[in-house]
Amino acid sequence: YSFHVIQQTLEKVLPPLVRLPNAASRAVQVTHAGPVLRVFVDALSHIPRHRRMALFSTLVRTMGPTEYAPAVVSLLLEKNVAKILKASGQAEDRDVASFALSLVHGMSTEEQIHTATVLARDLAQLPAEPSADVECGDVYIDVVHMQTRELRTYRLVALDFAHQLLTSRQFAAAFSVVATKASVNSLLAAATATLLETTATLAQQHAQLSAEGKLSANVAETAWRKAVQLCYSVLDDVNALMDRRTFVSTVVGLLQQNDLKVQRKVLALANTKLAAFDTRLVEQGSAEIDEILEMMVPVAQLTATQGDAAELVACKQAALLCVATAAKKFAALRPVLFTEITGMVIAPSSLQSTSVAVASSALVALAVLCSELGSRLIPRLPQYLPTVLKHLHAVVGRLSDSAALQDDLALLASALSAMQAIVENMSAFLAPSLSPLFAILMHPSLRAIKGANGANDLSSQVREKADSVLTALYKSIPPRQLLPAQFAFYQKEASKQGAETLAAFVDFVGKTAGSLQRNHLMQFYKPLFKFFLSVFDVTRNPMVPLADVSVIEDAALSAFMRFVIKLNENLFKPLFLSFV
Repeated sequence: YSFHVIQQTLEKVLPPLVRLPNAASRAVQVTHAGPVLRVFVDALSHIPRHRRMALFSTLVRTMGPTEYAPAVVSLLLEKNVAKILKASGQAEDRDVASFALSLVHGMSTEEQIHTATVLARDLAQLPAEPSADVECGDVYIDVVHMQTRELRTYRLVALDFAHQLLTSRQFAAAFSVVATKASVNSLLAAATATLLETTATLAQQHAQLSAEGKLSANVAETAWRKAVQLCYSVLDDVNALMDRRTFVSTVVGLLQQNDLKVQRKVLALANTKLAAFDTRLVEQGSAEIDEILEMMVPVAQLTATQGDAAELVACKQAALLCVATAAKKFAALRPVLFTEITGMVIAPSSLQSTSVAVASSALVALAVLCSELGSRLIPRLPQYLPTVLKHLHAVVGRLSDSAALQDDLALLASALSAMQAIVENMSAFLAPSLSPLFAILMHPSLRAIKGANGANDLSSQVREKADSVLTALYKSIPPRQLLPAQFAFYQKEASKQGAETLAAFVDFVGKTAGSLQRNHLMQFYKPLFKFFLSVFDVTRNPMVPLADVSVIEDAALSAFMRFVIKLNENLFKPLFLSFV
């Protein structure tokens, strides 16, 4: 009975006590209601455990859960931080966070989402470090009297609380009942925008403190990194709850902001969503595919932004990564859309960008688009093939001037991937470009690249990709185009290069000969035999060093054997007699 009287007292006394003027600001709300709420929170340890939940539930319900539930939770978490750091009190008193979690679980789903959102929003209002000169009138916790360690811990505790709330079984059960409500998805969209702002703020504060040398201690550095990671975890929790339509509309809306940091984080979320989409579970004409692809044009349009500032470069890279991820899954299902997107990828601000990072990402996206769309991109071939060859020629030229830089190797690997996709899917239209392509693939600086750290080394990847392009050439290019181009290149270029280049080119021709079909073999066996005779003549030149002779002979004999085993007796016998 006494507790019933207390409840009635709270319901009658509290409203007039904290009544605010119309349209009162958050700072005024904190000033009026903050001291009242802090009285209840400070008295928590003096309230019997079996009375706490009922008392605080009445307190929140009476004052209004939408306005004051986040305030009560933030004050409880502040109390929890103080007890954790001081390691004082009994165990049940120190674990105030679990009590706050149970308190929020008693609210509606919308109120739980709102509470987590406001907690994250308040973190963006906090200074990087507590100071008497910094005013924080919009938050309920006492920032002025906090120590730096306490403020760092509060960030972690608040974000961890939001993560635990959104991933708890109680919340999941309540959310499943209202998941389709428009109001719930609207709250989730607002939570995404808030969390992105908070993440950007925390990252900026972290970078500023690092630049000022205030994070020398490993504990402080680890705490800041963990705070940003927790922000991303909460973001993932929110995005997992949003339906696809709401997620897409949220992404499109946030991409229209001018904040590049927000855009980059939105693109990372979009890429995760695209990668998680399983096309095997939907039909080809499904509206679900069309829904998620509604954001692709706005994403691709970001690549058209002019400039090479560091943050803009990172944003463009994220957009191009989204394009590549989406193309792998959906380009074959929606070719018209991705043909349009290809025009944005190969634009001067993207594929022809002076930024190596942007150009590399654009080349990777182009490689995926060529692989998935195939012949649909043939009309655009004159627009992007010269650019790919230009990138290859420029990087190979730089490799000969100095040691290979990682950025150059990355650009070279990306350009080779794009060229491989072009060769495999548009082989009949590359005859004019074969000679410059041979010159690039056989360039001494490219042949001299050797990997040092296994398969994950960029140098090894470049050599493998160069060999893959050569393989694609002799497997995909029609022999009537490839062999004459090879013979002409040998006479003009390869025969004048060093032993390593000549050996590599002879091996290339040998693999081409070994892959010929019967009709092509009948047409080209005599020119091929003449080619090999000329190569063997090189080894007879007394001006060629013995070491080079051995390299060329080994390559020539191996290539010649690939050619010979394709011949029958009638074809081989006259050649053998002339050879002898």
